[in-house]
Amino acid sequence: MTDIHELPISKRPAQTWRTTLKAIFFCLLFNFGCLMINGSQFVFLLPLRILPFRWSRSLYYTGIRYTKGSFGCLQSMSPLPLELPSIHLNAAVLMCQWFAPTKLLITFETKGEGRFTPEEIQCYSIKNKHGDIVALNFPSKFVLIANHQVCR
Repeated sequence: MTDIHELPISKRPAQTWRTTLKAIFFCLLFNFGCLMINGSQFVFLLPLRILPFRWSRSLYYTGIRYTKGSFGCLQSMSPLPLELPSIHLNAAVLMCQWFAPTKLLITFETKGEGRFTPEEIQCYSIKNKHGDIVALNFPSKFVLIANHQVCR
């Protein structure tokens, strides 16, 4: 059986209404975020730029840096700069989850030099009440080497 990504686009099945609605919702959400960032620049920062005082220029450039960071948060995994660590606007991950879901497989070296013992793997794994691993708790000085492979 041929995987869908191997088919030419013209031969792929039509998109479902659910996928189309997700795409529309994502576009609305992302554009709303962009408009709010840009609107805050016009409403709050433009008047600071027009004022001829040194303190207003300083606030203006601080505000511009803040809005640049906000746009970065809209696209990346960085937390919002409002010191709310539980809120993430992660457009890239949202797009992948909605439109190209995939499984992430993490393996540990269990043989040879630098191997992990089963006890260490259990220590680093955080599980939910069903026993599924939902997070990893690695030490702060941990080196992760990505090895991109397609597993079937």
